[in-house]
Amino acid sequence: MSTPTVGEGLTSWQFDMYVSAEVDGDATPEQLAVLAEHPMEWRAALAELLHETEEHLAHARRLHGEERAQIVADLEHEFRRIRAAW
Repeated sequence: MSTPTVGEGLTSWQFDMYVSAEVDGDATPEQLAVLAEHPMEWRAALAELLHETEEHLAHARRLHGEERAQIVADLEHEFRRIRAAW
């Protein structure tokens, strides 16, 4: 993800960690407050996660071999989690 620096000295990688924590259901109240203060950046980070996951899913669907089904299932699950956070 490449969210620009957000106020309060929060770097883009820290903001991205907050977004990931929210997707995982592990965000602290303080992290959720920061995300709520920056809804456009939050949406942009989620949109980028969705896009990246879609790309990985498209690639995984072209795989051959016995691990393909598990990889596709894992990525579909991740996509649903990110969509739910959206």
